[in-house]
Amino acid sequence: MDNYVPILRFKAAEKGAVRALKPDIRECCTPLLEFVPSDFVYSKAKSNMKAKRDGKQLKKPDLADKLIKISRDIVHYFAPGEVYIDFKLTDDHTIDELPLFDKSNPHPIITLSELLKEQQSSLFHPGVSIIPVTGLDRSEKSQNAAKVVCTQHSNGLCIRISRRDLENDQLRSGLQNHLKKMGISARSVDLIVDLEHADDIPYSYSEICGKIPSIMAWRSFVIISGSIPEDMSNNGDWQKNNFYEHPRDDYRTWYDQAVGDDNLVRRPSFGDYTVRHPMYSNTDGLEASASFYYTAARKWLVFRGERGSNEKASSAQEQYREHIKMLCRMKEFYSGDYSYGDKYLVKLQMGERVGTARSIIQAGINHHITVAVRQLVALS
Repeated sequence: MDNYVPILRFKAAEKGAVRALKPDIRECCTPLLEFVPSDFVYSKAKSNMKAKRDGKQLKKPDLADKLIKISRDIVHYFAPGEVYIDFKLTDDHTIDELPLFDKSNPHPIITLSELLKEQQSSLFHPGVSIIPVTGLDRSEKSQNAAKVVCTQHSNGLCIRISRRDLENDQLRSGLQNHLKKMGISARSVDLIVDLEHADDIPYSYSEICGKIPSIMAWRSFVIISGSIPEDMSNNGDWQKNNFYEHPRDDYRTWYDQAVGDDNLVRRPSFGDYTVRHPMYSNTDGLEASASFYYTAARKWLVFRGERGSNEKASSAQEQYREHIKMLCRMKEFYSGDYSYGDKYLVKLQMGERVGTARSIIQAGINHHITVAVRQLVALS
C-alpha cells in the first residue's frame, strides 16, 4: 500500500503523537508538516504572550535559533522515517514573504536540510529523510530552494496542488512545466491533491485524475481532505456538556470513490488533517473548551465541553474525566492496548491525573493515525 499522509501542524500535540506511534504504524505513514505562522511572526517568550494580550509590540523570533530547534525536533519526534516539509504558512503567504526573512540568506528549507544532515552525521540516531513540498503558486525563491534540497538529498519532491489549481484550465501544462523547471521526472515526485473541506468537494476522483498529466507516472498520488468542523461553538446543534456523532466524510468519500469505483484510472492514497480543521486558526493564549474528538471506523465521537473558566462550569480536568469515562464504556472504544492514545485514556479513566488539553489532543491524534493506517493496511 502507499503510505497514509496525515497533515500535521508543527505543534507539541502533533509531535508527541507521532513519537508515540508503534513502529509498524509509523513506517506506514509519511506526515506532512506545516509550520504555525505565529512561530515566525513573534517569539513565544512569556513576556511576548503577555504583550500580545495587552496589544503591545511583540519581539520577533531569531530565525536561526528557530530552525535549529525545528531540526532537533524533527530528529527527536519523527525519526525513523520520511516527512514532507511545507513552509507555506497560509493560502497567500510562504515564509520567505514574511518581514522576518532576510532575502540575502538561504531559504529556510535549505538551512533546515543542512542542519538535519549535520545532526544525523554526528548522532547515533535512526535517520529521518525530508522531502520538500512545492506548488505551482509558490515564489521563485521557494521553488528554487526546493530544487536545491531535492538535488542534494535525492529523496525526490512533493508537489501539493490546491482546489484553486484544479479550477485552472492550464493545470496539465502547468504541472509539466513545473517538472521541467525543477529538473525532475514524475516518477520521483509525490503528487498531493489537497481538497481541504471534505463536505464540499467540487470534483469526483475520476475528474481529478483526468486533469493530471500521465497519472500513472507519479511516484505516489494522494488525495487529502478534512471533515472536522472549524469550531464546535459555531455548531448550534452541539450543546455544551453533551456527546454527538459526526461522519468521517474525508475517509468515507475516499473509500467510496477510491475503493468503490472500479473504473478509476489510478487509486489515490489517503490523507487527512487528523482531528484538526483544514484551515489553521491562531488560538495562542486563548482558553480552549474541554472538548475532543475520538476516531471510529467511519465517524467521529464528539465530546463537547466548555471552558473551565465559564460561570458554574466544572474544571477542564473534571470535564475530560467524565467524557473519557463515557467513552471507555462505548462499543466504539478500541481498548487500551490499541495505541498509546488509548492506553493514556484508560489511565485517566482509572483515576490517573488528567493532564492539559494538549495531552488529550495528542492522545486523539495518536489514536487517529493508528486507526487510519490499520484501515488502509486491511484494505491492501
